[in-house]
Amino acid sequence: AHTDYFVMRSSGGHDYGIWVTTPPNYDPAAAQAPVVYVLDGNWTVGMTAPLIVTQLDPLQPIQPYVQVSVGYAGKEAERWEELRNRDLVPPGEPIAKEYIDAVETGVESGVMTRGQADA
Repeated sequence: AHTDYFVMRSSGGHDYGIWVTTPPNYDPAAAQAPVVYVLDGNWTVGMTAPLIVTQLDPLQPIQPYVQVSVGYAGKEAERWEELRNRDLVPPGEPIAKEYIDAVETGVESGVMTRGQADA
């Protein structure tokens, strides 16, 4: 409830899934709510969007906000980890040893394939 989904194409030609979750009783004509942007929308929207109802808590009210979750769309969404690196890691950024170790552990334990790890 309270969440709309659409696909937006970037100037670089990539499609992104966008989920916009509005507060209960939201009136866009009178809205002055701040916007909270959430990355990794494909897997975070299910955990974070339902929290918007906490804005109705009479004992601990919080300021209403609009949540915009950004993820990947279509068939590309299956490659979210690889695409996340493309979009969020600066070109030429060195890879931390701890990250490489974690990925190798994933391969050794069968959680990911060698191809996934290399990507």
